[in-house]
Amino acid sequence: MNDTQIAIVRLFCRDFSRELTIRQISKLIGKSYGFINKEARQMISAGVLNRKIIGASILCSLNLESDLTLGLLVMHSVLEKDAFLKQRQKTSQDMQAFASHILGRSIIYSIILSEKRITVICDNELAAEEAVKQYSPEGYEVRIIEGANFTPQLINLEKSVVLYGFEIFWRLMNVG
Repeated sequence: MNDTQIAIVRLFCRDFSRELTIRQISKLIGKSYGFINKEARQMISAGVLNRKIIGASILCSLNLESDLTLGLLVMHSVLEKDAFLKQRQKTSQDMQAFASHILGRSIIYSIILSEKRITVICDNELAAEEAVKQYSPEGYEVRIIEGANFTPQLINLEKSVVLYGFEIFWRLMNVG
């Protein structure tokens, strides 16, 4: 996995149905067509990207069945979380305290932050609700969803940052 491959996956992670040509990818990332063509072909060979040939163009999409795709999505999420929290010291402290508190009281699959909402995906909604009653960051609405009731439509990927449980989150989003 390299930075360019993560950047390519980032283009698709907000919309899994998205299809882009290699030329579109190179323009969006801001790197030469030749360089992106080589990277995209390696990702196609590795099974991270699907390819569809349309005339002289190769149309790429994420291969949601690939563990390598899952790994790149996890790496993207980790980098996104780190960048997000570095810019927001107070939010970082609030989220660390919240995660520390709730993780010991329920099996938590994933924690996602969306603007002023924290979504907790867990195995036991009642146990998580009890933990949230004891401690919840000020100014945040907390939504708790049992893993069995989770659907990808419940998360707005455009405005969300995964804070905990990266791999489980992407598996719940039906990747890998």
